[in-house]
Amino acid sequence: MSYGQQERCDPGNDRRCVVLGIGNSLMSDDGVGGHLIKRLSETLTPSFCVANRVELIDGGTLGYLLIDLVAASDLLIVLDAAKLGAAPGAYRVVEGADVYDFLSDRRNRSVHEVGLIDLIQMLDLSGSAPRELVVIAIQPESVDWGANLSASVQEIVPMVAAEVERRLDAWLADHAGELFDREAC
Repeated sequence: MSYGQQERCDPGNDRRCVVLGIGNSLMSDDGVGGHLIKRLSETLTPSFCVANRVELIDGGTLGYLLIDLVAASDLLIVLDAAKLGAAPGAYRVVEGADVYDFLSDRRNRSVHEVGLIDLIQMLDLSGSAPRELVVIAIQPESVDWGANLSASVQEIVPMVAAEVERRLDAWLADHAGELFDREAC
């Protein structure tokens, strides 16, 4: 095996997609990120995730502890509750340059230990920021104590999960030549 093949078969050198759900699961709709990760873990097969290097992470309110889990991801999709000024259950997809403006505007509206913008800035400072970042923000109805989602937020979980799956499929198709090929090893 040549040096180039060894490098290609090193899992640390290939493309990696991370879907990160964040939020406090004990504060009703604030925990929607974790509920979405659970839903995706039921709909995305383990073989799909392994073959395509897709990681589903329920980050809860871990803040800076998430840095190592998401560092150097090529695609990072973040799922979180946010005050959008919209009807409960509405969601917004933010990507590209708009992400930083969106997150900065909501810095003080989080119940998390560390805001998402802080996490992204730490990744950026360490040189391990994601190549592409997408935030899917869901308008909560309630962030009171409780482990269940409100009906309006629960209703959109399948739609948001389908949106994540569409985005993963599109990204994987666009970057197919760059992905780790386990069979080549």
